Amino acid sequence: DDNLLISLLPSNNESASQNIKKLAFDIKNLKLFHNDFNDFSGLFDFNNSGIKANLAADRLNLNLKIDQTGFMRIEIKDSIIPDIEFINS
Repeated sequence: DDNLLISLLPSNNESASQNIKKLAFDIKNLKLFHNDFNDFSGLFDFNNSGIKANLAADRLNLNLKIDQTGFMRIEIKDSIIPDIEFINS
């Protein structure tokens, strides 16, 4: 759910050390921040320089990078996201 994914992202006051190096998943149906996606899959790569993620679904193609300072870059291509309120999270 939304809270689980947010909890995986480091906050500015958290230590940069992490036990998980990579996280891959495939989800048949996902409701995320009031958006429904089918065949949702992704890979999170947690390393010393930050986090990289590739997320894909029926209407989603997203690349995410978060550096050690917490700066986040999101690249969205060929996607339909009806509710983008999640950006305020």
